[in-house]
Amino acid sequence: MSYPQLTAGIVPSLVEGSVDCYKHPGTLQVLRVIKVKKRDSCYGPDRYRVILSDGHNFVQALLVTQLNHLVTSGELVDGGLGIIRLRDYMSNLIQDVPVIIIIQMDVVRNEYGCKIGNPAD
Repeated sequence: MSYPQLTAGIVPSLVEGSVDCYKHPGTLQVLRVIKVKKRDSCYGPDRYRVILSDGHNFVQALLVTQLNHLVTSGELVDGGLGIIRLRDYMSNLIQDVPVIIIIQMDVVRNEYGCKIGNPAD
C-alpha cells in the first residue's frame, strides 16, 4: 500500500507560526477528532479538537466553528485517520500547550485506515 505524501516535519514550524499555508499548504493526517466538552455555563456552538500528524510529530489543533460542518457531515471522522490539506491557521498557547487553530482546510481523504509513520510529541 502506498502512503499519501504528508508534509514531513511541518508540525514544529506550524507551532512556531512560520509556515505560509497560502504558498505551501501542508498535508497532514488527522489522528483523532474529539468534541470539546462544554462547561455547564457555556452556550454556543460545539467545538472540535483534532490531533494532527506529519508522520514524525503530532500537535493538538482546534477547528474554528465555521469548519464544524466537516465533522457533523461525516467528512472528517474520529478514528478514520483522514488526510487534510491545511490552508490557513494560527498558532497559539493554551495553558502552556501549543495548539494550532485551523482556519481553513480541505479534506483530501476522509478515511485512510492506518497511521502513517510513528509521530511523537
